[in-house]
Amino acid sequence: DMLFVHHGLFWSTPLLLTGNHYDRIKTLLDSDMALYAVHLPLDAHPVYGNNAELAERFNLKDKKEFGFYGNCAAGIYGSLPIEKTGISIDEAIRCLFPCGEKPAHILPFGKKEIKTIGIISGAAAAKIDEAIRLNLDLYITGEIGHSTYHTALENKINVIAGGHYQTETVGVSLLAEKMRNELGIETVFIDVPTGL
Repeated sequence: DMLFVHHGLFWSTPLLLTGNHYDRIKTLLDSDMALYAVHLPLDAHPVYGNNAELAERFNLKDKKEFGFYGNCAAGIYGSLPIEKTGISIDEAIRCLFPCGEKPAHILPFGKKEIKTIGIISGAAAAKIDEAIRLNLDLYITGEIGHSTYHTALENKINVIAGGHYQTETVGVSLLAEKMRNELGIETVFIDVPTGL
């Protein structure tokens, strides 16, 4: 009856209904199917958002918002619990991906003992500057660009690019579980990994 997605069919401007875009819309209309896309709000939601759940995997404390897009803070940063002395980059990867998934890229240029972490899912390579200003030990995002390498190296910060897809499917899965458990709505997660 409905597709609930993170990335929608429009970003900031509407597109003409031609070519592939027309085919996508036509498929929805022919199937009498609704489409609900929630991009930045799903990144930013404090409980069901991509970044909130990824931060929960580290049990981050003293969480604060960062990574603003207009008035919306998409990211979260915080500290490991006081009882933890710090974690290695390999331990951070295991926390980030408890089921054994692999990150797209790892830039291990910072402290060996990680205590502070900032997370912005998806394509937030440019927000590394905010992570540096906050003096974070580890910055996690979905994808990075070529210039991120030298920015991370020169500023001695660890970066994990977890994969755009892998960091942005977390919130959709959480909401599917909530709808199933609290509303009795039948849900199915359609996994279409891109490897990016």
